[in-house]
Amino acid sequence: MLETAAEEVFRLSEKVALPDGVRDFVNSEADLLRFLRGTLLDEMRLWGYEEVFVPTLELDGVLKRPSAYSEELLYRLFDRKGRVMVLRPDITQSVARLAGEQREEQLPLRYSYFGNAFRQLREGSGRPHEVWQAGFEFIGPDTAQADAEALCLGFAALERAGMSEVKACVGYPALAAGLYSPMNIPPIGFSEMELGIQALVNAPEQCVQHLERLVQAVIQCGLEQSCIFDMTLAREIGYYTGPVFEFYAAGGSRPLAGGGRYEHVCSRTGRTIAATGLAIDVLQVMTLLKDRESRQSVSRCGVLLGYEPEAFDRAQQLAQCLRKTGNVTEVQQGVKDARELCERAKQRKRKSAIFVTRSGYEEYVLPEADQRESSGVLTGSSGWH
Repeated sequence: MLETAAEEVFRLSEKVALPDGVRDFVNSEADLLRFLRGTLLDEMRLWGYEEVFVPTLELDGVLKRPSAYSEELLYRLFDRKGRVMVLRPDITQSVARLAGEQREEQLPLRYSYFGNAFRQLREGSGRPHEVWQAGFEFIGPDTAQADAEALCLGFAALERAGMSEVKACVGYPALAAGLYSPMNIPPIGFSEMELGIQALVNAPEQCVQHLERLVQAVIQCGLEQSCIFDMTLAREIGYYTGPVFEFYAAGGSRPLAGGGRYEHVCSRTGRTIAATGLAIDVLQVMTLLKDRESRQSVSRCGVLLGYEPEAFDRAQQLAQCLRKTGNVTEVQQGVKDARELCERAKQRKRKSAIFVTRSGYEEYVLPEADQRESSGVLTGSSGWH
């Protein structure tokens, strides 16, 4: 028997695969991504950073810098004019391009962002090709105090997102390049950095002075116990010219965030500006948050609202009232009774279920996951009679 066109489309759609290294986000993962966007950007806003939006596509020449990214990592395509376009490999370079064009704006500039970037990694790397970043760029000052602000804001944003026991590892590739054997200098806490700096007798004087001021600023901010200096730390991105840093959380094997000072990225537009910044790996933060959530009870939120066929108008009125008071309210179609509605509310991870009838409504509060496993009890109330 021949398949209908609809059956053929459905059969083929089941076999459609996503490109390497990308994925969908639905349900709780989509909620978590949305939560992190709001939380991280709101913390940056409190520090004076203005959110900006930059295009996903850039002209190849705008982002192309020696050693910034390996050529094989870039996704390229052509526009109708035959120009080579690049899917941005990170957002920092696009924001730096934007800053260089803001010639009428007075420095310093503080920009924040949230979005995705694309890197074509080698097969088997185990890392996503589409990365999600929340970050900020402090553009203008070339001071160690600006680098210290980037570190402080990194701690504040990650803590607000739910990360605990976060440590920052700070390196200085430009300083290490002037030493004969940087590998022989072990990692050292910032509280002991005075002795460590005295050992850098063969290092470039300008770098040493900048590091001294950075250590002093971090101590003044009260973060010396959370920071470690590691001479061997180097970021895979090649445009950094000063101190670089990475953030780690207990139980995490990959950095939660990374950044540092760069001096020449903005200058591609003809405006030479110093800058420092940080990009948070949103997917890594999500992974750790989901791992923690799996060991805890599932937190429910919102209302699932059902209704008798004759009570559609009453259900809509109640839903509007609930939304106006800030309650997430999802109207469920085609439920037969309150029992079926409660079962669907459990599946949807809603905090309560309301079944509207012609004479009123019945509300059922769903216990949290761990309580439900032990008791299975629903508490109910009625109204609108």
